[in-house]
Amino acid sequence: MPLEFDKLFALGTDSAAFLFFDPDTLTHRVDDDVGWWYEDFKQEFTFGKLAAFITGKDGQFTLKFVKRHLTSIEKRVLVSKADFRLEVTRGRFYWDNGEAIPCDFQALDANEEDKEGWLHLANGKYKLTVHALDWFSVSEDEREAQVDPSHFIVRLQALEDFEGIPVPTSIPWLMPSKKWHEKRLEKLQSL
Repeated sequence: MPLEFDKLFALGTDSAAFLFFDPDTLTHRVDDDVGWWYEDFKQEFTFGKLAAFITGKDGQFTLKFVKRHLTSIEKRVLVSKADFRLEVTRGRFYWDNGEAIPCDFQALDANEEDKEGWLHLANGKYKLTVHALDWFSVSEDEREAQVDPSHFIVRLQALEDFEGIPVPTSIPWLMPSKKWHEKRLEKLQSL
C-alpha cells in the first residue's frame, strides 16, 4: 500500500537521513558517488527535485504526511523544522533512507522494488516542511493521550511558485530531541 496523508509510517535508516524525491527526475545522477546528495544538492534543492534532512542518528523513525497545520500539542513538542521546495511532475514522490537515490551504487529501484514508499499527490509546486517532534518533552500522560505520535511531521502546501521558499545551504539536522539540539548548539557555539 502506498503512503497516505494523516497516517503513521515507520522507516529505518543506517545513513541517519531521510530524502524525498522522484528518482526519474534525478537520472542525471546515476553515475555520481553514493553520497552525492549530502554535499552536491544545491541544484536539486533549488528546483524542488530533492529534499533531505539528517536525523542525527541511525535507527527507526516514524513520520506522518499532512496538509494541516500542527496541533497545539505538536507545536509544544516541536524541536526544529526545515522548509524545502518540492515539485511533483508525475503525480507522486518517494520517501527514502538513501537506498533508492540514483547514484553509482543504488541499492534499491523505487519504481520496481518498493511500491510502498510513494506518496501520490497532484502535479505542481509544494512547500515541504519537515517538523521534528520530541514527545518525551511532555508528560507521559500527555504523550499517551496522543493517537499515533510521530518523530516527524511533513506538511505539504501547494504553491504557485517557489518565491519566498529559501534553499537550504546545508542538509538540515532535525533530530527529534530537544536535549540533543541543546547539546549540539552548545558545541557549535564553543567552536
